[in-house]
Amino acid sequence: MLSSISLKNITNIIFKEKRFLLFALLFSTLLMVFGVLFLDNRWWWILVIIIPLSYALLHLYKTEINYPSVKSETIKYALNWSTFFMLIFVLLLAIFVTAWWWFGLLIVISMLGMIGSFGLDLEYHYISKQNQKKILIMVSSVFLMLTLLFFIPSLVANFNQNPKDSFSSQWHPVTSYSIYGSGQTNTEHVIARSWYTTDQNYVNDYVNIIWSLQQANSARANLKFGRVLKVEKNKIYYDGELIGYKNDDYFMPIDEYKGDVARILLYMYVTYKDDGLNRKYINVGLMKTWSKSDPVDEREKLRNETIEQMYGYKNRFVSTPWLIGFIV
Repeated sequence: MLSSISLKNITNIIFKEKRFLLFALLFSTLLMVFGVLFLDNRWWWILVIIIPLSYALLHLYKTEINYPSVKSETIKYALNWSTFFMLIFVLLLAIFVTAWWWFGLLIVISMLGMIGSFGLDLEYHYISKQNQKKILIMVSSVFLMLTLLFFIPSLVANFNQNPKDSFSSQWHPVTSYSIYGSGQTNTEHVIARSWYTTDQNYVNDYVNIIWSLQQANSARANLKFGRVLKVEKNKIYYDGELIGYKNDDYFMPIDEYKGDVARILLYMYVTYKDDGLNRKYINVGLMKTWSKSDPVDEREKLRNETIEQMYGYKNRFVSTPWLIGFIV
């Protein structure tokens, strides 16, 4: 036998009482505002929690609001359109992110769609008591999946403790291969010291210091890494071998080393973005593209393992490169 249950009843089943829902909305809103203003602008993702909570509150207090039917219809369409534009906004924010982020976003959208199917059109639904438990399990499962597959990887990918106790002004690269090619080598700071606004030794992070083909390193100097047209005037040669591309603004490695450089830049970006590293020097979207086109190889893994064995930390984007998809 089916019984008539409004979204208010379902909300009460899930949250027990209104105060909990109000507290959850207030806490989520304050957390997002605090995160955006004082921590990092990437905390916008808490919107995906605030939206369904706001919907639930509107329906929970629908009888108290007691709008005439015409106004209710107006509210209905306003809510539907605001949700549509909010989803577009979230999608635009994630447009430059790789498939892993899209997978997480799919779960978010599915969650919103599921909530909508259970009464967000301001109508009553007929749900048997037996199905109430299924709803609770489904809602709990979606939030759990959302946490495990989206938020946790996002937080892990975008926050990394500064390993400043592991290095100093006395720097040297670990034993490893040379980027840009083989030949006479010297050491290169992939993130240049001039890219920092502080005088700290963060540039000497062992992930950032690597053996480099001397001619390519000299040609690059402290140029930013970016797209350079592969025309003859931009090509850099050594002993007849192409070793990179350069124009007035950017240096671009040959395809074989793009991923190596990109994963170092992304590590340094995540680790030092709040410690004086000027973000304008790093094109995060392009570095993701380079990392995908030139995957991690054995020599890069070996270098990463050497740093971990000697100094106790590593570049997580070499050991777990799929996390790059969650960097924003």
